[in-house]
Amino acid sequence: MLDTEVMAENLDITPIIDAFHARAEYLDSVEDPFDLDPAIVKLAQWITKEKRWLTKDDLEALCDVGGMLFRKQLLRHAQASATTNERVDRVAIDP
Repeated sequence: MLDTEVMAENLDITPIIDAFHARAEYLDSVEDPFDLDPAIVKLAQWITKEKRWLTKDDLEALCDVGGMLFRKQLLRHAQASATTNERVDRVAIDP
C-alpha cells in the first residue's frame, strides 16, 4: 500500500481534490449518488485499457482506489439487504 502521507507532503493535491468535489456535485445531479457500480466499472475498464502504460506503483494506487470503492459498495449492498430483511420480518410478524 502506498504511503499517502508522504505523497500528500510532496504534492499540492488541492486542485485535484477541488476537481473531485466539482465532479461529485455534477454526478449528484445526473446519477444515483450512492451507486458505486458505474465508477468501479469505469475504473476497471480504464485500467484494463491503459495497463501497458501504467507503472507498478500506478496500478497499486489505482487498485487501492478500486478496492475502497468495491468494499464500500459491498457494505452498501449488505446494509440494503439487511434493511429489506428487517422489513420482511416485520411484515411477517405484524398482523
